[in-house]
This record gives sequence, C-alpha cells and structure tokens, in this order.
Amino acid sequence: MKLEKIDRHELLRVAALAKLDLGRSERELEDNLREINATKEGILDKILEIGIDEADVERVTAAEPYGRAQALRDDVAVPSLTRVEVLAGAGGNTEAGCVCVPRITAGREA
Repeated sequence: MKLEKIDRHELLRVAALAKLDLGRSERELEDNLREINATKEGILDKILEIGIDEADVERVTAAEPYGRAQALRDDVAVPSLTRVEVLAGAGGNTEAGCVCVPRITAGREA
C-alpha cells in the first residue's frame, strides 16, 4: 500500500481551511509535517501488521453512485416545534424573537 507524504503546501491549505495556527517558523512547520507523516506511517504499519488486504475493503464515499438504493428515510412532513418552544429551549439567550449564539469567526464584523 503506497502512502503519499503530506507536503508543506497541503499542510498549510488544510490548516487554513480548519482555521488552525500551526506556527510561524519554517522549523515548526517541518516539525508538524514530520509528526503528521510519522502518524500516517504508524497507522499504515498497524494495518499491515494485522493483515488487512485493501482489495477486500469496500471504498466508502459520501456520494452514492446513481442506480444504487439510497439509505435515506422518505421525505415526510411531521409536526415541528413552535417558535415559543424553540425560544424556551434557548436558556434565556434570546433577543427580539431570535436565539442568540456566540460568534465563532474572528476578525469579521457582522
């Protein structure tokens, strides 16, 4: 089983998507890359150790190919919560009939 190493570009791209700060120095980035690649190699070594043959493992994807039955429930309308019930479950964090939630993004003005 061939395992591709994660390079600096890929690490920075994924870190940006996940809003992670991996450190500023080249040395810190190289340390992160070595750790990630060593972890991947350790996982692969463990798979090889227990003898899993990748040919016997069915590939899992988020999108099922056309023609296969979907394992989803039927789309049926059911009664929903009222606005009062939803606001009552907000624990008092409401304003003007809306549920207030904490900001999760940094550096952007609403």
